[in-house]
Amino acid sequence: MPVFTTNLPSAAEEFPYQLQRTPPNGALVAVVSSTQLLGTYTHFINNRTIPCTKPRDCEPCEEGIQKRFHVYLTAIRTDTFEHFIFETTAAGADPFKNYLRMVSEIRACHFKASRPSGKQNGRIRIVCKQADLTKIRLPDPPNVARLMCHIWNVPYDPADAGPSISTEVAEALAKRSNAHPKPNGEDNSTGPLRLVQ
Repeated sequence: MPVFTTNLPSAAEEFPYQLQRTPPNGALVAVVSSTQLLGTYTHFINNRTIPCTKPRDCEPCEEGIQKRFHVYLTAIRTDTFEHFIFETTAAGADPFKNYLRMVSEIRACHFKASRPSGKQNGRIRIVCKQADLTKIRLPDPPNVARLMCHIWNVPYDPADAGPSISTEVAEALAKRSNAHPKPNGEDNSTGPLRLVQ
């Protein structure tokens, strides 16, 4: 006779979280389950995003392949209740950084991500608002750095998921932010992003 239980395993025990990006058509609507934004430089090679390993040896950097900063968080879709990893660009993460400045916590941020142009690589538009936590209960936040290392098939080292971003990343983000100053003179600092090297 089979042994039945009402304690179902979590998705993380069965298979890794899926990585999702802003779709070209329609919108992705979800609630953030992470406690922080996590970012790293990446390279796009053979139709795949891989992490930049600087300051250690990084073959793509040595070959002159451009690197881009990506931001990761976990969230739960409001249509399917799927728990997933959301990836966006540094520019795409600006609404999350602004939300953090106002609310001081990214967890429970209800967001809608879309591409108004309808193109695969079109500009990302993210609209954030606070979720009503009286109506939902979020699961414990997964370890985003560990999940990304699993997806990229690279070793996970907790020391690499440090509490602050490197000077190189901070300077790069500051240059990008300063190139596009806010009209009301607000600070364009990087906010609580963390770097995975």
